[in-house]
Amino acid sequence: MHMTDWIQKAQAFLQAFPGGIWGFVLAAYAISLGLICLVVVLLPEDYLLDESRWYKAIKQRNPLLYWVIFVLKNLLGLVFLLLAVVMTVLPGPGALMFLVAVLLLDFPGKHKIMVWLLSKPSLLRTINRIRQWAGKPPLLPPEKVISS
Repeated sequence: MHMTDWIQKAQAFLQAFPGGIWGFVLAAYAISLGLICLVVVLLPEDYLLDESRWYKAIKQRNPLLYWVIFVLKNLLGLVFLLLAVVMTVLPGPGALMFLVAVLLLDFPGKHKIMVWLLSKPSLLRTINRIRQWAGKPPLLPPEKVISS
């Protein structure tokens, strides 16, 4: 398949999508916001204290389940990271998408990045509004986590 064939198929898809390209953009935006909210709501309030504690418990009880969760979580994190990059050009919640990608991915230095990201008052306030709307307690701010 040539690049021009791919572009033509993408154009045909977007034109056939209800509302055309703007309908697709709005649908993608709504879906991404929904996924962001779901991930943010599922986080425990003390996530920054020891985000790997539940991982360790699963690894001890069922190593196969641990690896399945590990692979799926990181694949989903990569998808969110790619979407965050795309949303730097297209309309969408790129900063929140990047945050969710970092939450899902496993890599060295992740805790420091999370503390840095969540030290931004506007980002933490937005996350805690989403959690409040879902009836969840707010995330503990990084300074409380660091001083604990």
